[in-house]
Amino acid sequence: MSYVAGYTGTDSKEYIASQQSKKVLFLFLGYLSTAAVGAAQIYFLMAAMFELDASYALERWQIICFAFFFFFFSVLFLTRYVVLLLFAFLEASKQPNLKKLDRLQDTLVTILLPAFNEAENIEATILSALGTSYQNKEVIVIDDGSTDDTLATMQRLKRELQSSDELKIIHKPNGGKASALNLGFQHAKGEYILSMDADSELADGAIERLLVRIADTDLGGCAGQVAIRNTNNLMSYLQSLEYTLMNGTGRLFQSFFASVLVAPGPITLFKKEALIAVEEMSKLVPGPPPKPSDIAGPWESDTFAEDAKLSMAMLGAGYGIVFEPSALCYTQCPSTPTALLSQRYRW
Repeated sequence: MSYVAGYTGTDSKEYIASQQSKKVLFLFLGYLSTAAVGAAQIYFLMAAMFELDASYALERWQIICFAFFFFFFSVLFLTRYVVLLLFAFLEASKQPNLKKLDRLQDTLVTILLPAFNEAENIEATILSALGTSYQNKEVIVIDDGSTDDTLATMQRLKRELQSSDELKIIHKPNGGKASALNLGFQHAKGEYILSMDADSELADGAIERLLVRIADTDLGGCAGQVAIRNTNNLMSYLQSLEYTLMNGTGRLFQSFFASVLVAPGPITLFKKEALIAVEEMSKLVPGPPPKPSDIAGPWESDTFAEDAKLSMAMLGAGYGIVFEPSALCYTQCPSTPTALLSQRYRW
């Protein structure tokens, strides 16, 4: 059975190449900008000292104190960005070793797709998951008590594709994204678990690039790059820049130390053993009493940011998390101020 995915083949390869070259360019420009800012701060520091001395006849100790604190915080600020850019640049220069795929092709990957009222997006998301180039996979779609046609769309698609082995549909009462992921995790057969969002589309080759980063290592997870697909106004373009540079650069820095603090929900590949370790560790930590709709598992329901909490718990359990910017997942960003504020409130 062949499927049509939203972004495959040449499109994703060209995007990956362009994003890699942009990252290197922007990191280099970041260094130049940091150096320029540093030089300007030193110049204005010297100018301010002479001006203050001439205008106000300050005592020598006052000038020294002013100069010291100005210089100290300037150096601290600049050093932080120089260090961040340096390690981000070193991490960005790494390339996934795709030669490892020859012995990983029999590794089963389970894709978890929780969905609530996503009738408009769920078909494209399922097709992108089924249509990705990695062959040995299962896709588990969990309908979290949707009140629209999400479940009906899932069932229709399954009938049309006749893919009873690859595609599994689970329906449950509404309990939140974490409970849906945990229920899907209970049915997962794969050694690796890929989490996705119901409004995202997986690029071709993404699973392979995530898999080779963590297979045969002590790492627990690998985060991919979320890319904006609806760049149709200034707000969406700015968010695209934020996703690539602000979020991406920070994750590259953290990835150098295998300590990515927030592995994004739309595209992160986890080792099943690491998720089990997180689940076992959570049983030892006292927390709020579970709600009737909660389902036990590595994802916790007592927060909106279940991906951030899982990432921190996995790091706490001794498993590292890295970031692979060439593994792409396309999502639709808010295009109005109200929708953007609603999203950032959830974050």
